[in-house]
Amino acid sequence: MELGHLNGKNQMVLKLCSLVTEFHHVGCWIIYKLADNQMLELVAYELMSANDVPERDPMNWVLEASGDAGSSWRLLDKQTSQMFENRFQRKTFKIKSTGFLSNVFRFRFLAVRDTSNPRFQIGSIDLYASSS
Repeated sequence: MELGHLNGKNQMVLKLCSLVTEFHHVGCWIIYKLADNQMLELVAYELMSANDVPERDPMNWVLEASGDAGSSWRLLDKQTSQMFENRFQRKTFKIKSTGFLSNVFRFRFLAVRDTSNPRFQIGSIDLYASSS
């Protein structure tokens, strides 16, 4: 899917660039909290591979959302065995169960491409919310 399919009715709410972090046996996570208790419906997200070291690319992850500032979580998407074939490659994922208003989003990265590698990296993460 190309980004042009999202731009008509959706807005980007987050852009996170160039993250490299240690990847422990339990994985790593990224949490994004919206300002001013704003509530949004996430409809899609996009991950981009980083510039080097494909072994650090995410392979398995879940995306969760919370409508109560992180007290409880709802699963929005789960991906397994994803492979980025190129550097700076973008992959877009649509949220199948829409209609849930959230103010916190959490990515839990569960495995990287090379499971013996202790580090994780991502080029960027873009979140897209419904504009209605």
